[in-house]
Amino acid sequence: MERHEHDTLRDAVTKACGDAAYLDYRDPIWQAISGAFDWQNCWPVIDGRGHITGEVSEGVPGLLATPDYEAMIWRAQAQLHHWEIDEEEGTARMPLVTKE
Repeated sequence: MERHEHDTLRDAVTKACGDAAYLDYRDPIWQAISGAFDWQNCWPVIDGRGHITGEVSEGVPGLLATPDYEAMIWRAQAQLHHWEIDEEEGTARMPLVTKE
């Protein structure tokens, strides 16, 4: 992909993430929006609840991938929200919610 095409795609992806901010990354609406893009080497960033933040990352230190590699979360957010972190894989899994 040429640099101009990459930049155009990145701008479109960033806009889509901003427009979808606060949707859960597993939400069917987000899945439909994100399915329109080639996410090669970039990911939406989510918060500790799994919601799109509007940020896009190409994978930088301090970010962990979700186990399905569909999103990234800042390590500090994962720790704050008690995500299970797999240091070897560089991933973080959202904790299971139990009903009382």
